Amino acid sequence: MRYPVVIDGRNYSGGKPRVTEQPELKNYLTNVLAPELARTPEALIVPLGKSVSAAIALLVSEGSIDPDRCLVGFPHPSGANAGGQRQFEQYRDALRGQVRDWASAQEP
Repeated sequence: MRYPVVIDGRNYSGGKPRVTEQPELKNYLTNVLAPELARTPEALIVPLGKSVSAAIALLVSEGSIDPDRCLVGFPHPSGANAGGQRQFEQYRDALRGQVRDWASAQEP
């Protein structure tokens, strides 16, 4: 989210409620984020973490974003993400291949 989101007086981390299940946040994804991403159709989208990946997956399922430009599975770099290194190692080869495919598609 580009703008600060506070729920129950605390910074919203994307977990509870899920961004895809909360009406105002889902509305933001569909009516603000999707059109912004549509303005840069050749850009690679790198959602950092599971919550952001779920938000991007929603936009893909709605047909707002081409799934080939979404690097889903990249862990959030926060120090609080204890499983981030393991997640990165699990998806590294697939992510590398996806970046390679995306870059090849961008060549004239």
